[in-house]
Amino acid sequence: MDRTPRTTPPPLGREPATASIPEPRTSRAESETANAEAAQPKQPKRLPYDDAFYCVHHLHQKMTPETFARGARVWRDVLREQHPDE
Repeated sequence: MDRTPRTTPPPLGREPATASIPEPRTSRAESETANAEAAQPKQPKRLPYDDAFYCVHHLHQKMTPETFARGARVWRDVLREQHPDE
């Protein structure tokens, strides 16, 4: 029994599936806009933890008072180490 795969020729008037697919058409304005956007430096997305007040408020809501107070003491100690003159 022959185990080689059989291929059928493409129907008349059609190209075989191996033909290259053409690139999608774009207007000149679209390509200029895309180039201008690519040239501009992107700003990093702003995340909730970038805002210190949001973080503290969120933790205050989610933590028990004892755990939050312990964390606040750690933050205070870190601030004193990093900014002793303030």
